[in-house]
Amino acid sequence: GELVACGYCNAAVAVPLSPTAAGALLGDFLIVKEIGSGGMGKVYLAHQISLDRDVALKVLSANFARDAVFIQNFINEARMAAALNHPNIVQAYAVNADAEHYYFAMELIEGNTMKQVLQNSGRLVHEKVLSIATDIIAALAYAWQEKKLIHRDIKPDNIMLTYDGRTKLADMGLARKITGTGEDGSAELYGTPQYVAPELILGAAGDLRSDIYSLGATLYHALSGGYPFQTTDLNEMALKHLCEPLLPLRERVPDVPAPLARLVEVMMAKRPQHRYQNYEQLQADLARVGKGQMPLLVLPDGAQQPVDMESDDPMGLGGQEPAAPVPPGQAGPAEPEAQGRTASGGIKLGQKGGKISLGGKGGSSSTGKAPLVLEAKGEAEKTALPEEEPESGSADSLASLEHPPAGPGAKKVVLLIGVLAVLLLVAGGVAAWFFLGRDDGAAAAPDNAAGESPAAAADSRLAGLQAKIQAAAPEPEIMAELLRLAYEVEAGTPDYDALLKLAGPYLEPVLQSARAVQMSEIQSGWSRRIEAFKEQKQREEEEAKVVAEQARKEAEAAREQKQREEEARKLAEEFELAKQQIRDKVVQCATQLDFSGARVPFAVMSQSSNEEEKDWAMLWLSYIDQAEALFLSLKNSKDKVAGVSFRIRNEKNISQEWKVSTISYNTVRLKLVKSGHERRGKGQEEEEQEKSYELDQMAEGGNNFVLLVQEALKADGRESEFDNLYGSFLLVRGEQIAHKHLEAAMASERILSELPLLRSSYVKTQVERLKIRPKARALQYARYLKKNYPDEFAPYEEEAKTIIEGLAN
Repeated sequence: GELVACGYCNAAVAVPLSPTAAGALLGDFLIVKEIGSGGMGKVYLAHQISLDRDVALKVLSANFARDAVFIQNFINEARMAAALNHPNIVQAYAVNADAEHYYFAMELIEGNTMKQVLQNSGRLVHEKVLSIATDIIAALAYAWQEKKLIHRDIKPDNIMLTYDGRTKLADMGLARKITGTGEDGSAELYGTPQYVAPELILGAAGDLRSDIYSLGATLYHALSGGYPFQTTDLNEMALKHLCEPLLPLRERVPDVPAPLARLVEVMMAKRPQHRYQNYEQLQADLARVGKGQMPLLVLPDGAQQPVDMESDDPMGLGGQEPAAPVPPGQAGPAEPEAQGRTASGGIKLGQKGGKISLGGKGGSSSTGKAPLVLEAKGEAEKTALPEEEPESGSADSLASLEHPPAGPGAKKVVLLIGVLAVLLLVAGGVAAWFFLGRDDGAAAAPDNAAGESPAAAADSRLAGLQAKIQAAAPEPEIMAELLRLAYEVEAGTPDYDALLKLAGPYLEPVLQSARAVQMSEIQSGWSRRIEAFKEQKQREEEEAKVVAEQARKEAEAAREQKQREEEARKLAEEFELAKQQIRDKVVQCATQLDFSGARVPFAVMSQSSNEEEKDWAMLWLSYIDQAEALFLSLKNSKDKVAGVSFRIRNEKNISQEWKVSTISYNTVRLKLVKSGHERRGKGQEEEEQEKSYELDQMAEGGNNFVLLVQEALKADGRESEFDNLYGSFLLVRGEQIAHKHLEAAMASERILSELPLLRSSYVKTQVERLKIRPKARALQYARYLKKNYPDEFAPYEEEAKTIIEGLAN
């Protein structure tokens, strides 16, 4: 803040620069710092002084504070929200105002928003999304049941994921302007276009089904890692919710379970009546999805069809009755300007000063930072049709007539006048002469020229025309007379009929010629259409052939792929069978300390061109090498381990101490250490007792063998390698698989996956070795195998019994 002098003590005092700056007080709340912002205001970390607790304090923007109706709704809903107590709703504490700064205090959550999590991880696993959906739907259902509250702005920003794994819905009960008036007088809607329900874009009040749509869009984002409709333009985003079918979730991310994808798509149906109608129905289907079952609610075929924005009820929400049809030629009632229709009655989107303008039947949408604006458009400008201009030359010709039509002339035969005018203008007399077939310089008289005049009983006005025809006057004169009479003679009179008979022989050739041109054009048009149809049909046939060929290739590729997969499966089975046989051989040889024999099965495989086989063989060979290194260290130790003592029980089960005297090849020689009592009871001259053990027998002895190995490695200065070497030794023998020393040897996850099979190989080998043991020892060892390897021993139990029964006592 700014440092000023105290008026009483003159000490320096820090004064906050603004009512919401750090250190400022809003009512009972001391502002600490800003922690977020949104379309309706900013959020601060604050400390409630009276209750000594930290809270999240949302302070409304000034433009909202000026709307008295909104502020009253804001306070009412906040108070209702404060009465809500649900584990998945961020608890509301208080709502109040301080010097026209309206604020809303709520629980401070330790965690991240889903938006932050998605920004870091890209998408969430479907199990987590199911858990979030369950919690948020429970919160929405509770708010609706208790207070009939809807959220209106569900999005990842308002879903909190706490550090201890809980999900909470923020801003419940925080009233939002669905519509309002901007500074330019336009209608505004606030929200987030990535998740807004289509009916809110069109200006409907919204209900719980609008929240279901927004939650569905949020879940779609969480599962796919992207918005349901992909675009960076806010205008297009709003239109896509209305007009673009939703891309099925599994087409974007195929690993989403089909039941969950179906549930989200039902939630995001474009029309509210196709979505879930209540939370009980949604929760029932969500429970089915959690069990891997498909939802019961199924979308109708047209659920994702674009919204008909020309309709009076585009969302099918009911309300205004359809307007009565307007008779042709009459103008319908003008659209109110507030409706903002375009000339076609549709919705018009346009960017306007950082806001989205939306003209149409009501309607609005939301933007995250910039609100959607419904611009008030007036009626479309009426476009007048231009008056038709007369063809060049015709006006002059008509003006040259001595007797223009007037009064009764409105009933004249227009067709006759037009034909005669064209003959005069275009043919110019000479052409008409040519078209009528004159070749002797005189006009061809009609057939009735020599006989009785067809207009003998007609008015004397036709006498002049008849005289010209009988006198074979030049054709231009006859045509001019015909044209004059056409303007004068009344239709339906005897003169009119007589005039037609006199004009017919002169007009018919021209009409036939015109008809011929027209028919030629018609025939040419049909010919073009037929050719176009043939070409289209040929293209379709060619496309069909291409599609069929593509389908054939795809089917062939699928068959080949299936064949390759089957061959790979058989090879894999053969490889697994070969590996098990090799493991059996390795364990058998290693149990007898024959490490050279253990390497033999890998000789060919280690040179294989198959990388998988080669890697597996080389891995095993490395373990065999380490196991042999341990064995050789012990075998070659000779008298280095002399004096190592351990206790062995005799046939009377008395524990006796024995010391190693030497190791020769595969044999360990031991001497009995007599107790003081035994030495006093017998003469000193009596020879000391000795016994020998083969190393493979010692290896089965457990602790005694470990002691020898440790001393041998110590003598060689390699005691640090004990865990690794001894782990490999146990591994290749398939023995004591759970032994702690395996941890150092088993660096490969691949070998770890083979442990169950190694245990089986070990049991199989030991059952076979029962044949070389004394009967009592064999029985004892069979019991050991059954106890420690029950699953692996079960297939060989009968074989073990048969072997033991056949042994001599």
